[in-house]
Amino acid sequence: VADGLVPPIVTADLEARVRASTGIAVARAGTTPAHLLRDADLAMYHAKREGRSGFHVFDGSLLVAVDERLALQQALPGAIADGAVHVHYQPIVAVPGGAVMGFEALARWSHDGAPVSPAVFVPLAVDAGLMAELGGGVARAALADLEALRALAPAARLFLNVSARELEHDGYAERLLAALAAAGASPADVVLELTESELAREGVADACHALRDRGFAFAIDDFGAGWSNLGYLRTLPVEVVKVDRGLLGSGDAAADRKLLEGLVALARSLGIAALCEGVETEAQRDLVAAAGFDAAQGYLLGRPAPLAELAGVRAA
Repeated sequence: VADGLVPPIVTADLEARVRASTGIAVARAGTTPAHLLRDADLAMYHAKREGRSGFHVFDGSLLVAVDERLALQQALPGAIADGAVHVHYQPIVAVPGGAVMGFEALARWSHDGAPVSPAVFVPLAVDAGLMAELGGGVARAALADLEALRALAPAARLFLNVSARELEHDGYAERLLAALAAAGASPADVVLELTESELAREGVADACHALRDRGFAFAIDDFGAGWSNLGYLRTLPVEVVKVDRGLLGSGDAAADRKLLEGLVALARSLGIAALCEGVETEAQRDLVAAAGFDAAQGYLLGRPAPLAELAGVRAA
């Protein structure tokens, strides 16, 4: 079917190209028409997730995955409301030297004793309209830990991931300021992280400027992971650019270094600190240092961990 739709369709001098994702289900003894359509539909959506313009044949694992997703969807609101979504912290270290200058707060959740990846439960929170509740809970818990984190690294700032949906909620700034006040902290103690895709949403830039006027700093997360818009570095109140880990692994160290040096030089010319994510090997650490980054984070430098398990932290 997909191959048959490859040639363009021309109507009234307009050329249209159509793609098709196909789900296939085979009827077996006892299969009802409704179940057959359901299975084909699940297979079709799987084909879409695999890149579209393809096909997938239904198997039982798809139904199991749907049941698991439904169970997580039903459990997540209660987990957020009850504080069952916990916070782990990943150190951000100075380059060179390795002194801790910040901690990124990361949401973690276990359901029925099994950890659930943020790549799974964060999209569920988005679909359920729970991002404000999820982000707010993480921010409050992290700010409550700020004093203990400062005992480990007195100059460390807290990096909080923020979604456009949080910024769209009325009163976001007031709620965040209230959480800061309750923790005895100020906007200067935190850095708000948004991904490039979030920054592209309508109204986000205005919200960022309004928050910057109240003393908050911003970081662009996963920079270079997609179609990077260099204009964000010039037009938005960005203090830190976090270069995506994907720019470390081309296999050509010389080319990687030139690219990273260029990004660092660009950031520095705009007065923006350059941080590299995903440092997992000594070779990557050396490359990041040689390229002139101000800071780095990654498993080699410190894995995400709950506050009680943070060890070996060296203060800035």
